[in-house]
Amino acid sequence: MTGITFYLQILFALLIFWATSTAIYMGVFHAHRAQVGLGRKHLCLAASSLLSLIVCFLMYSWSYLSW
Repeated sequence: MTGITFYLQILFALLIFWATSTAIYMGVFHAHRAQVGLGRKHLCLAASSLLSLIVCFLMYSWSYLSW
């Protein structure tokens, strides 16, 4: 695969990963609030990133983002 399409697929995959991890971080863990301590924010960031990686892998690994 050559050209701009290869780079766009990587950018779209990163965008989906980032959006999913942000949604989990803010929606499930509610770690964006001011009352939450810094340690819990970092722990929630790691957990939401790991969950996002798993979700994106399960949803898109079979198609290699072929949309």
